[in-house]
Amino acid sequence: MQQLDFSGRRLDEALRTLLGTFRLPGESQQIERIMETFSAAYFGTGPADIATKDAAFILAFAVVMLNTDQHSPQVKVRMKYEDFARNLRGVNDGHDFRTEFLTNVYNAIRSHELVFPEEHEGEAGFEYAWHAVSAPDALIGPWMSTRGRTATYDRGMLAAVWPRYLRSLAHILGHFPSDHTLRLALTGLHALVATAAHYGLTQCVNEAVRLLANMTGLPQTATQADLRSAQVLTKSYNRYMVLDPATPTSPLSAVAEGFSGAEQRAKLQEQEDAAVQVTQTALEFGKTYRGQIAFIALFELVERFAQAINRQGWICVLDVVRACVDADLVPRELRAIRDPTVEDLWVPRVSTLRAMYAAEQRVRAGDEQRVQQGGLLSAISSFWGGSGDQQPSGRQELRWRATPEVLAGLVARSHMAVRSSAIGELGSAVSQIGESLPVFLDVLAQLFPQPLPSQPGSPADATPPSDMVPALIDSGSKNGAEYVPSAVYFFEIAVGLVLDAPDCAPIVWPAIEASVQRMLESADTIHPFALERTVAGILTMATRILESCTGHTPHQETVERMLRCLGLLRDSREQTFARVARVLSDGIARLVNTDAHMVVSVYNNWGIVRLLLKRLALVQDGCVRGAVGVFVEVVVLMRCGAVDVGAYYEDLLDTMAAFVPSDRALATNRDDAGAIRDDAGATRDDVPSHMSGSEAASKLIALLYDLQDIAKAQAADAVLRADSATRPSDHMHSPSTSPTTTTRHLQPEPSITSATSSLPALRSHRTTPLSLWIGAMNALATYACLSSRNVRQLACSHIQRAVSGLDVQWVYGAFGRVLFPLMDTLLRADLLADSAMEDTHARCISMLTMVFLHNASALQNAEDCVALTMSPSLGSSYLLPTSDSTDAVENVPESLLSHVWIRLIRTLAVYIRTGKMADEARVDAQSPSEHG
Repeated sequence: MQQLDFSGRRLDEALRTLLGTFRLPGESQQIERIMETFSAAYFGTGPADIATKDAAFILAFAVVMLNTDQHSPQVKVRMKYEDFARNLRGVNDGHDFRTEFLTNVYNAIRSHELVFPEEHEGEAGFEYAWHAVSAPDALIGPWMSTRGRTATYDRGMLAAVWPRYLRSLAHILGHFPSDHTLRLALTGLHALVATAAHYGLTQCVNEAVRLLANMTGLPQTATQADLRSAQVLTKSYNRYMVLDPATPTSPLSAVAEGFSGAEQRAKLQEQEDAAVQVTQTALEFGKTYRGQIAFIALFELVERFAQAINRQGWICVLDVVRACVDADLVPRELRAIRDPTVEDLWVPRVSTLRAMYAAEQRVRAGDEQRVQQGGLLSAISSFWGGSGDQQPSGRQELRWRATPEVLAGLVARSHMAVRSSAIGELGSAVSQIGESLPVFLDVLAQLFPQPLPSQPGSPADATPPSDMVPALIDSGSKNGAEYVPSAVYFFEIAVGLVLDAPDCAPIVWPAIEASVQRMLESADTIHPFALERTVAGILTMATRILESCTGHTPHQETVERMLRCLGLLRDSREQTFARVARVLSDGIARLVNTDAHMVVSVYNNWGIVRLLLKRLALVQDGCVRGAVGVFVEVVVLMRCGAVDVGAYYEDLLDTMAAFVPSDRALATNRDDAGAIRDDAGATRDDVPSHMSGSEAASKLIALLYDLQDIAKAQAADAVLRADSATRPSDHMHSPSTSPTTTTRHLQPEPSITSATSSLPALRSHRTTPLSLWIGAMNALATYACLSSRNVRQLACSHIQRAVSGLDVQWVYGAFGRVLFPLMDTLLRADLLADSAMEDTHARCISMLTMVFLHNASALQNAEDCVALTMSPSLGSSYLLPTSDSTDAVENVPESLLSHVWIRLIRTLAVYIRTGKMADEARVDAQSPSEHG
């Protein structure tokens, strides 16, 4: 009894330690003698809540009786706490035991039975076995010597004997059933690994890791076939049943269809915690205590000696982790996904994604049916039962012969073993292995989501077999890709390494870049959830790197390589790209907002971002907000001179033109997202990605106005920087000639009033401030013709402000390339017939005449009318008095005022003629009725 350490333990805990080593005899006198000895030994440790040795003796007897009362099947009426406390009144040296102390003792015995060694089964058996193995043993002395003259030979001796030593320990671990023997063998194995790691014998360490990994039995049973055939036990009315999660009657489907956003994620987590996923891997692991003990010992070695594990050792370790994640044995909190835009994300099990995809497919199918049948008719049909088809029950036959309760118990044992291990410390252990990190990352990258192998002779768009799970939602994008939870989990480990230590990014990314590049090159064959998490992870890592690193460092080069990988998405199919559109848009916006100068100033980076944004514009699935955020940052950089305006201006206009809101977006006051569900089936209303069409239009109009203002500022800067010998009239049409100008920045165009401009065929178009300004103004004019009245009014207001106070040459350009083309668009038959456009017609006619009257004097006094009207940058076809003349120059009026005046009269004449025709049509429509 003196060999047992009871210090610092409550009496029931000390008694549990004692009774775990042997079984109490049947005679009462022998039991009394053992309890007396135990009481004396326990009281000798000085417990605070027990006053005398006799009180310890009585309480120990009472605990044994309480254990029998609470757990014996023969006892029908269980003792309550009040009865237990009443029996112990006044026995603690004339006083009662503390209520809190006695309550803890009662609750501990009621929840955990005191068991004897031969009764070690189930949860109690596992707890005893693990405590017995992990308990310290004072009989085992020092096992490693590093002092004295013999220390010189220790490494050589260990290198010679460790293979036989390890084989002996493996034989003991595999064949001896005694708990004590297992404890000694594991202690010896730990000592061997610690000594080998100390002396750098990595082969010994990795052989020990391989031994424990094989003892778990997980790599042998964890197969893709086992993952596909997994079944989910759902508890209903205190009974387990097997339901197909993809059927409408399953609880997961009800959550997927009935909730959205954060509430949906919370409900799905509750469903995953309540349901039990049964696989052969989990059942086999739950049957053997030896495998569970080996699992715990394995990850203790990994946590302590990760730096000594080489490639083969990591292959064994990650193979065990893969089996646990795929079998849903790793706790959900350890499968969390670190996403700065969405909280409470995790790597879901296969059944959860199947239910969410099936629910989304049913929602889309229902929407299509309502569109085909008509809204009211479809609603009435659904109310009265539709076509009369019954929903499938979703009940399945159990694959195993055991009852669901037995299966759930085995899975629970597997979960408890994994929770008791240090598997959650894998990431922190890896982050401290130093020079061995690339070895680990190389093994890790091989386990990332893999594209489907291409089959020779099969078409690229061939439809996969229907039994491939989980299938994609859109039938046009079914590629047969399977969801493997462990593949996503391993990629999130790499992401976590960069998020926790951004300085290691130049090491992490090169090690995983080839695997990520292979995934994105074959994005059409990757499961959509895995692809979404890959894209989100890359952008999250890049943003974290820019947040923590400044200056031109290898970290920024790493970000550039990440962007090049993301650029591979531009070649993916439409359905595939639509899956990652939201994540890509939000991620690019965060990245540019973090360090816009680094991302945009490198023209290759800007080219990739621009191409991705234009592809996002085709999706129009809640991507406008992210794109607008990028546009704002680029405009700010151009305004402050951080980037060359000539190199980025036209690219930015071209990209912004792709995001002009559609009529549907403007009419519904929402963006083009339509359905609010994301790629995993969860809604994204709680993520600030949605922007209504009107809001997007107003922000884009404001940005275009800023761009035209930048073009004006470019012209003003050119005047200030020009040489004193340069004519002032040239400056308004010459961009900056700073030596920092890139090769894309073309040479300045001669003044449109110069003599050389009379030869337009010999001149090519040049990027001048005027041409940049006209581009921005034409983009603004596009918004003046949209279907939304508020958007049209806002665009007209900005156009009117932009054309005020211009130089005469710019006024002439505004008429020829902006205002008159806008009026030509408004004079289209469809826009003239639209009564909702009447206010815009009136507004634009008023603006046109007002600008003409304000600038009539300047136009009258302008010289060199012929050269001005022939300038290729102004579009003379809008202003010449006749379009069919063989000699246009001869028909040119004498002043710019005449040019604009003739074109203005023609425009107003069209409106007058159109109004007269409308009046005649109304008279003709009324005359038959009056005649009758």
